[in-house]
Amino acid sequence: MGFFYLADSKNLLGTCIFQSFEEDIRPILRDHYVITSLKSNLSRLGLLDLVTIKEGDFKDVARSGQFNFIFCDCTHTVSEIKQNLPAIRPLLSKGSILALHDITEKLRKNVLELVAFKHYILVNSMLVGFL
Repeated sequence: MGFFYLADSKNLLGTCIFQSFEEDIRPILRDHYVITSLKSNLSRLGLLDLVTIKEGDFKDVARSGQFNFIFCDCTHTVSEIKQNLPAIRPLLSKGSILALHDITEKLRKNVLELVAFKHYILVNSMLVGFL
């Protein structure tokens, strides 16, 4: 699990202009570049000391306790939601925040069947909920 923010990208969150794919996206896909970029961006923002980065399958990470914030980019379909959210839910406690990327109105309904948010907002395919 991790939170990744492309601070240097000229693109808005959730968009990718084809011509900038090689510059903005492909480098991220290289081995270990995601974690290196994440640490660099968090450091530049003065947040690195506040974040614990857990890398790996969230089912294995679940053994390490609960989290205050999870950014999840593995809920693109109804089947992914049904498979992954039940495994992620125990990692969150009351007062935690769960952010899900690529959520449509149809997928929102499936998410809400599995997670009882106290409050949530869906903006431009990003659902952020407070438990």
